[in-house]
Amino acid sequence: MSPDSSEPDHAQPPAGLAELESRVASELSLLNMPYAPWVPPQGDPGSEEVLDVVVIGGGVTGLAVASSLVLRGVNRMVVLDRNPAGSEGPWATSARMKTLRTTKFGTGPTPGVPALTPRAWFEAMYGAEAWEAITYFPLDDWAAYLRWFKDVLDLPVRNNSDVVDIEPLANGWLRLTVEADGGRRLLTARRVIVCTGYGGWGGAKLPAVLQDVPKQLFAHSSEIIDFDALAGRRVGILGVGASAIDNASTALEHGAASVDFFVRRSSVPSLHRAKALINVGCIEGFGEMTAEMRTEFMRLLQADGAPPPGHSVQRLLEAGAHRVHLGADITAVDSDGDSLTIWSNGEPHSVDFLISATGFDVDGRRRPEWQQLLPGVRFVGDDPELPEQAQRAFAQHPVVDREYRLVETVPGACPAVRNVYVLADAAIPSQGIAPVNVVGAGQVAARTATAVIGSLFAEDGAAHLAQVRQYCEPEFSVDGWPAPVESVNPAAPAGGRA
Repeated sequence: MSPDSSEPDHAQPPAGLAELESRVASELSLLNMPYAPWVPPQGDPGSEEVLDVVVIGGGVTGLAVASSLVLRGVNRMVVLDRNPAGSEGPWATSARMKTLRTTKFGTGPTPGVPALTPRAWFEAMYGAEAWEAITYFPLDDWAAYLRWFKDVLDLPVRNNSDVVDIEPLANGWLRLTVEADGGRRLLTARRVIVCTGYGGWGGAKLPAVLQDVPKQLFAHSSEIIDFDALAGRRVGILGVGASAIDNASTALEHGAASVDFFVRRSSVPSLHRAKALINVGCIEGFGEMTAEMRTEFMRLLQADGAPPPGHSVQRLLEAGAHRVHLGADITAVDSDGDSLTIWSNGEPHSVDFLISATGFDVDGRRRPEWQQLLPGVRFVGDDPELPEQAQRAFAQHPVVDREYRLVETVPGACPAVRNVYVLADAAIPSQGIAPVNVVGAGQVAARTATAVIGSLFAEDGAAHLAQVRQYCEPEFSVDGWPAPVESVNPAAPAGGRA
């Protein structure tokens, strides 16, 4: 198998996966997991169902949080994902790289169980030598690993379930309206954990010049694209980051006649400063720094831009001819119904289809489900001590604390706000890149799971206290215990009392 191939060149060991699943069971048994359920059941006559936790999003981070909770005894929980089974996250849909962009040395969603790691799965499938041969985890294998992880732990994922409204309740809980199977249903959740990756607190970012362009002639890079239909066609790409490169390569590999990149910057970024933040210190400590220090980190990362990985650039070079238009100030995009004319720096460029690889907005106002909560949420940009530019840049990023909880604008005014945890791109200015990085998913999830467990126990304090008062299981039976007799302590001095 080539180092970065997703097509293994040797057969899967017939018993490899079965042996690994036996190891999973053994390691969980050694840890006494899953713990016995311990959260007292709740009731709410106004809802069809009352859950202790609802996780929104069944990608890497969602699976990580769910596993950490289920294995630690929180069993009234569901993971809601709007996509069909097997299509959670971008890996089987809009991710168009051939391998992950980070190196293979990450533990993914693993909740501290070695047999559940990506490496354990890969070696079970293809052998230890195959693991040594790769540098980056192959994309198709990563999607297959996540499906296996979900299945082997029997995580409660409900697919084709879209949360369209979240109502804060007076007692601090949240009532979710969920569209599923052609209808709507209500769920009451004591805690909501948002694991929607990029775009879940807003949506795809599209330039204003595309506002009147017919939708059949362009797509955002996060959408499903029929690349077979682009064979022989001229393709334009807005941007030159990782997603832009992956989409361009995919188009060329499917027979596109040409690819033109339109880049606002005067050069292609090549320095990826965010790599300096991929360490346990940043995962655990970014949120401990002052707001000014965190803002300076973000300024540095945004000033350079995120470059495409070197192996993605190599793939593009091998895919076919392309042109890169630097310093491209696009003032208009015209359509004749069949093709597009892109006006850049006063010059026209003709393409048949345009892919906007322009990232995502963080703006909860774009999401209907957050409208009832937003008035009670504090935002990073509300901090008057931040520079004006930072206030503007992070005006719609909610403040997220060390446990990834939202923070209220006025403490106590909307208690439901504090019962929402955000492990998505919206949390980056507060807690760094860990929530959207596969390397740190398990650690981030464990921290949030611990906070959720602690808050649930505290909230149920009265019920637990009653349980202690009512506890009546003696350590031994007093029946037949000998009647008290006079005894002398042999160690006592003569004539002394025992």
